[in-house]
Amino acid sequence: MVIMKNSVIKDPLLKSEESEEYVEVQKMNFLRISAEFEDLRFKVENSPNKKVFLINMGQLKQHKPRADFSRGFFEVAGFEVDYPKGFDTVDEAVEALFSNGSGIGVICSTDDTYPEIVPELASKIKSRSKNIKLVLAGKPADDMKDVYDKSGIDDYIFMGSNCLHTLKKLAGAGE
Repeated sequence: MVIMKNSVIKDPLLKSEESEEYVEVQKMNFLRISAEFEDLRFKVENSPNKKVFLINMGQLKQHKPRADFSRGFFEVAGFEVDYPKGFDTVDEAVEALFSNGSGIGVICSTDDTYPEIVPELASKIKSRSKNIKLVLAGKPADDMKDVYDKSGIDDYIFMGSNCLHTLKKLAGAGE
């Protein structure tokens, strides 16, 4: 609580020029809406593991919408996003991910291709390193989520997902 001398605001009922009245004022606490994102961005920018590799599968028309979404999703928190051309095979994608050295891999393609590529791709990546966090761009179909989880997918990003919560989790910043 702050107590201010009433020298700026004059009480109109008092006749004297210099009033010695005091007014109680509640201190206002301001919270910037972006503060949590700014804190997360600071943590990510000062982290040694801030690289994200987009595992773009198939032709450009297959992966571009989700790759663009994923780039924006991660860049808001200060992650460095590597956006390669599309990969034709799972093995090619796995080798590119490991040669890049990123700690997070984001699989980008279409819902139609996910059932055939995600289980194999995720299994091959997790068999080489359990430390890489794998994210699937897109909301999984209800009948496929368990399959994807068991193959090694750690998280999902899609329109409507909680961006701040997901980014904090992937950055190791709690939540």
